Amino acid sequence: MDTSLTCCVCRVTKAAEGNFELSYQYGTDVSICEDCLEQARLFAQGLKWCFECDTVKTLGEFRRARGLPGGRSLKCRDCINKRDRERRARYREMFGPSFKHRPPRRGNFPPAVRKRLLGASGGCCQRCGSTKEVAVDHIVPAALGGEGVLGNGQVLCVDCHREKTYADLIAMGLAHPERT
Repeated sequence: MDTSLTCCVCRVTKAAEGNFELSYQYGTDVSICEDCLEQARLFAQGLKWCFECDTVKTLGEFRRARGLPGGRSLKCRDCINKRDRERRARYREMFGPSFKHRPPRRGNFPPAVRKRLLGASGGCCQRCGSTKEVAVDHIVPAALGGEGVLGNGQVLCVDCHREKTYADLIAMGLAHPERT
């Protein structure tokens, strides 16, 4: 006879020697290990255990997280903030002391260039003249080394932008022309 059970919460298979409890609430055999049962007892008291610092803290010290059991993160705010500070320090070492939060995106238009392009076009698409949902687009795509400078920008509506992007993908060999 197999003496191991799998916990329905953490999905860990352990020996069934006294460290499991069986629940018969809904007519099925559900096994819960002692660790998960202890977590449930703590949660009922408004407490939670942090996986990182291995301490029991109040629920208020954990960030809300929709997809996780109990709706709270697995690590307390202090541990998450510590990890974020360490990550920012690593980025500062790689990108220099002027680094703030994350590496800059390639090819984005600075606000001044974006404003100038939109002002020059009068907020209209430069292909069809539409004023509906216009955006600044790269003439030479950023993926091909196009920079976010004034000479590489144009104002396009959503439909024209989609057509141009598809044409660029065909030119790069990443999409096939439609066969009619």
